[in-house]
Amino acid sequence: MNDRRGLRWIDRRAFLRRGGRGLAGAALLSAWGGGVSARFEAGRPQVAAVVTEFTYRSHAHVILENFLNPYLFNGRRTDPGVEVVSLYVDQFPARDMARAGGRGKSQSR
Repeated sequence: MNDRRGLRWIDRRAFLRRGGRGLAGAALLSAWGGGVSARFEAGRPQVAAVVTEFTYRSHAHVILENFLNPYLFNGRRTDPGVEVVSLYVDQFPARDMARAGGRGKSQSR
């Protein structure tokens, strides 16, 4: 291995060898932890959202309202099929809905 600009470089064969070991290890862990993945398959997928601000008709609101509440699609009420388990909001302007929403539900006007 040689050193270029302070970075540690490896040759192609060493890279493939290490990558193969990583993939084999991931496959073994996946097979070994099958009970854990079965637990997650039984329930609804869990998602998290990271947004700058959550105000009425903001980009975040338009996208997240379909994940937070059932919505109309072709005239029929449709369940989002996922559970929003976490919402991180960075800014809280005067028209903020994140704190008023409570338990992850949006409040439309």
